[in-house]
Amino acid sequence: MDRKVFMGVAQIMLGQLDLSNIVIGWYKLFPSSSLVSHHSSSTGTLTSTNRKGSSTSLDSGYNHSTRT
Repeated sequence: MDRKVFMGVAQIMLGQLDLSNIVIGWYKLFPSSSLVSHHSSSTGTLTSTNRKGSSTSLDSGYNHSTRT
């Protein structure tokens, strides 16, 4: 059974970002399951890919890096 899901909207004001501070975290807008699976139009089923989830790939060091 299909269900309607509202994905949401986010607006980031790039001009108002304080880039002098180190970024040490991130806000997860979507669940990792929405990034690691896709809808196959030919079979109508959900299939998994070999791509890492967002939390796995971002925790690999990118969001904890320091600026020199």
